[in-house]
Amino acid sequence: MRTMRLRHIETVSFNYSEETMYAMVIKEYAHLATLGKNDVVLFRSVTGNQLVFVFGFSLLNTASKVECYLRSERLRLPKGREWDPLMLANYAQDCGINLAGIKTFKEHLMTWRGDISLSRAKAKKK
Repeated sequence: MRTMRLRHIETVSFNYSEETMYAMVIKEYAHLATLGKNDVVLFRSVTGNQLVFVFGFSLLNTASKVECYLRSERLRLPKGREWDPLMLANYAQDCGINLAGIKTFKEHLMTWRGDISLSRAKAKKK
């Protein structure tokens, strides 16, 4: 699994190709034009049921020339489901990406439960 740093999240129309979506975003956010080796950009569909993790370009050697292609992983959520920001790390893991510094849903839940336990313990002391 690749450990990567999430650089940007953008909501876009999925009527365009991933390359076109990326080109449109870098017009507005020029710093995204040069993604580092471990950087990833997330495109979320307007309807919220599709996610695309884009993580730079690679070279493809063919018999006649060398071509550049955009590397990405697409995730389609089950029918009737929309993305949940708390599930972001889980979605990335489903695509083979470990997002550095972002908790999985289970980790969020454990933190939340821990905060409740601490609150209850403080309330009992009073």
